[in-house]
Amino acid sequence: MVKTSRNNYSEAEKQRIIERFHESGLSVNQFALNEKISRANIQEWKKIGPKPPKKKTREPQYDSIGDAVCAWLMGERAKGLVVTNQDFREKARELAKLDGIPDTFKVSPGWVAKMKKRNRLTYRKAGHVSRKLAPTEKDLAEQEEFHEELQEKVVLSQTPLRNIINQDQTCMRMVSPYGLTLDKIGTKEVLTVQPGGEKNTFTVSLAIRADGSKLPAVIIFKATNKKTGRLSESIMGKLKIPNNCIVWSSLSGWWKRTLGPRVD
Repeated sequence: MVKTSRNNYSEAEKQRIIERFHESGLSVNQFALNEKISRANIQEWKKIGPKPPKKKTREPQYDSIGDAVCAWLMGERAKGLVVTNQDFREKARELAKLDGIPDTFKVSPGWVAKMKKRNRLTYRKAGHVSRKLAPTEKDLAEQEEFHEELQEKVVLSQTPLRNIINQDQTCMRMVSPYGLTLDKIGTKEVLTVQPGGEKNTFTVSLAIRADGSKLPAVIIFKATNKKTGRLSESIMGKLKIPNNCIVWSSLSGWWKRTLGPRVD
């Protein structure tokens, strides 16, 4: 127990003591020992005395950049695209560079967290926009027309099996689909389309003849040169292409050529 030197204090003295306590940074016990005042008095006076000064909080820097990134994010989400923290940071760096902001702006995880809180953004579990399953009347009519044409050209004309080719192309991802996306807190539906963004996809075209022989697999990338519609030589030089594969490019990133030679 602390031995006190006094029992009675005026209100002004109590306030000055509590002010010194807040400024000291000491615990109640240590301050009571130093001042020779009972711990109970200190605890009681704290309730009625002046409050400790509030720490100054730093305003988020470059908040205009953060707001611009969030506006871009909502535009991407309106398209059904997945947006991650990495996408958020890359867009912030891009906008900062356009605004002439110095390289000292590092887009730290703390800054990203503040911007997300400011704009009520969080990671949400993503659903997917479903594709139509039931065929329409137009689909059924086209299917019937195709079957009639197939019957005429294959059966009646006795087309050789090696001249009958089944080919299809599909979009592939360079990275696995991400199950979460940044979106507004409280959004009822968080839908994403597949695939999510041309920059992360490429096309694979596979073909097989009716006699069982295969044609080369064709991989199509979206062209980096809009004038030539081709990938740059530096990119092509880095690719390791198997003998039974062909790598092409097109402006659309999809199949735009006739079938190639036979591969057994």
